[in-house]
Amino acid sequence: MFPIATRWRGWVVVVMMFLFMLINFADKAVVGLAAVPMMRDLGLSPQQLGIVGSSFFLLFSISGVLFGFAANRIKTKWLLAVLSLIWAVVQFPLVGAASFPLLIACRVILGAGEGPAYPLAIHATYKWFDNSKRNLPCAIVLQGANTGMLVAGPVLTYLIIHYDWHSAFLALGLAGCAWTVVWLLLGEEGTVDDHAAASAVNGGVQPHTRVRYRDLMSDRTLLGCVLLTFVGYAVLSVGFTWFPVYLRLALGYPAADVGWLFSLIVCAGIPVTLAMSAVSQWMAARGLSSRVARCSARSRRSAQARRSRVSRRPVC
Repeated sequence: MFPIATRWRGWVVVVMMFLFMLINFADKAVVGLAAVPMMRDLGLSPQQLGIVGSSFFLLFSISGVLFGFAANRIKTKWLLAVLSLIWAVVQFPLVGAASFPLLIACRVILGAGEGPAYPLAIHATYKWFDNSKRNLPCAIVLQGANTGMLVAGPVLTYLIIHYDWHSAFLALGLAGCAWTVVWLLLGEEGTVDDHAAASAVNGGVQPHTRVRYRDLMSDRTLLGCVLLTFVGYAVLSVGFTWFPVYLRLALGYPAADVGWLFSLIVCAGIPVTLAMSAVSQWMAARGLSSRVARCSARSRRSAQARRSRVSRRPVC
């Protein structure tokens, strides 16, 4: 058991990671929300807007892998501060006179800064909670992404309508700076893994088994997660770039309505995610394996199969 103050510090980190992901996804959404006035002012064609949208992912995966290696040696507190500072700084060049090349350069750098964001946020959260208690904190962190899109719709649209599209980038830059300052003051490294390792050593148990990267890269669970993430981000990238534009230009909705419609669609998924995470944690607390409890849609069927002694393994 950890002291009460330490447990509260863990929830402070969860709140900070929630806000971290909120800003992260608001950064992703801003180009789509500002696309119509931005295309008009910069003379961008639909093809050029597509290039701007896809340029965000040019260094996204590479940066995620590199920061993953760095997280083995550097505290997540400093890595997260670096990422949020990158997000903030890269917004400010677009506050003034912008151009197509500048827009692409800023989005490429932003993508490099946001690629490792979610894995590092979850990594920082894991350090404060035991395995059986991680589902709810991680679900809250994930809701930061949904809330970021939920808030970005009306708030950034309001700024774009009443000021201009440059003001939306200014607001995101200031939000990133503010988060970085607060994180440096409140952020702390969790010790759950250290306590677990110490307990294992005292009990004469080998705390960790090193896994070769060759074995890791051929792991079916990892490959399944990669495929799932590929499909998920394919949908996200199209939605972020083109969904607001489609509502404005194809369906003729006013800009203010587009912001609210964008948020409404995101809002529908929030209670579902929280409910599934609560059920998953409930199952884990009752002795089901982490793999079974976290198989989401198939978890209940897998649990029933185990009770019936069916030999078929659950697929995640």
